[in-house]
Amino acid sequence: MARQIRCLPVLLAVGALLLAACGGSANHGFPGTAGEYPLQAHTVAFDGREYSFAWIAGDASIHQAKGHDVQLVQDERSYLAVGQGTPILHLTQDEPIAVRGKDRDGAFTSSWFPFFLGYALGSGGPAPTQPSYRYPPTDTFSRGDTLHGAEATTRAAPPDYSKVKPAPNAVSGQNTGTGAGTAASNRDTNAAVSGQSGGAGSGAAGAPTGAPGRSESRCRP
Repeated sequence: MARQIRCLPVLLAVGALLLAACGGSANHGFPGTAGEYPLQAHTVAFDGREYSFAWIAGDASIHQAKGHDVQLVQDERSYLAVGQGTPILHLTQDEPIAVRGKDRDGAFTSSWFPFFLGYALGSGGPAPTQPSYRYPPTDTFSRGDTLHGAEATTRAAPPDYSKVKPAPNAVSGQNTGTGAGTAASNRDTNAAVSGQSGGAGSGAAGAPTGAPGRSESRCRP
């Protein structure tokens, strides 16, 4: 009996380690071996909390990964780097991230270019070539809009958008839906106020073209 009691702390410690290994990770589906892994083109998405994407293993097999503890950095090619702390998504300047949202018409995605030069780069912060937690410059935009620049934070969580003032030209394009959507958040969009974007801009899901417009749509929580 005494021997069993002496062994109890060891068993509890082992159990805690197993729980941490199985369910404590913020990321799922990431490579188990340190290295650089190419990304399948145009698969990076953000749902308001977590990033998801497809990476390619050495045997050419494709794997899906998802997690919120991910940093972004601008690079000359797109790939995932793991094994040296926080996983880092290296993205080219023209690699879009699909930001998922929902408005009164249902689910939609808008393209976000966190490193696209010539447009607003959020409220400053680290250089594009410095890995950082980065998030869309705003959480309110409409169907057909394109987002440029990013908000950087020191932890793996989006900023408090009620305190973030989007930089000029952070959102461009022409709204094609019936009202404003709230992307990258879980707010109720039934109270969305309809609006119309002014200016000529890109509403396509791809690299932005034309002059940026000004989105006047807003959502209320």
